[in-house]
Amino acid sequence: MFRKALLYILFMFIVVSIMPEALAEADEWRIATVAHCDEWVSLRSSPDTSSERIARVPLGAQLEARVYDARFALCRYQNNEGYILMEYLEFAISA
Repeated sequence: MFRKALLYILFMFIVVSIMPEALAEADEWRIATVAHCDEWVSLRSSPDTSSERIARVPLGAQLEARVYDARFALCRYQNNEGYILMEYLEFAISA
């Protein structure tokens, strides 16, 4: 019983110490590249796949992005701002 409680406390300490850094990274604008699609992805007006398409962003295009939620990133591309599914983005590794 004592071991389980100690392991739980250690686990919670690690999670709490990592959390602020992860949240800060999610809130920062970073460079991303469109990937994992055939030709292009939709830049949408809201974080919903049925929302209006603002632009088509071609495979390999670089843009500014930040994590919006588990599914979408808020992106800036050619003077447009909208949402792209995270599965179609590869984020540059920050230094």
